[in-house]
Amino acid sequence: MDDPARGPMSFLRLPPGSSMRLRTVVIAAGGVLDHDPAAWHDALVVVARGAVEVEACDGTRRPFGEGAVLSLADAGVRRLRNPGSDGLVLVALSRRRLAGDPGR
Repeated sequence: MDDPARGPMSFLRLPPGSSMRLRTVVIAAGGVLDHDPAAWHDALVVVARGAVEVEACDGTRRPFGEGAVLSLADAGVRRLRNPGSDGLVLVALSRRRLAGDPGR
């Protein structure tokens, strides 16, 4: 839950542990990012700034605001949209892939 004194959820406040990977994705104002499930595999994604519209394969769109936590790997997503006038920042936290680990 969001704590009003601390603001919305963010992975940017603390560095990830050595077994974790932090990746930042920026979508320009009005921009669109085609969905690639492999890019989001095993990741929790936080909307760090702005709002994202998640467009499903059937064309429906659902908005998620700052602080929302999403899983985008196998969610029937077609693309991500930034409906705002400023850049959208998504932060993905996932486990680091280890050599010889075929499961990730």
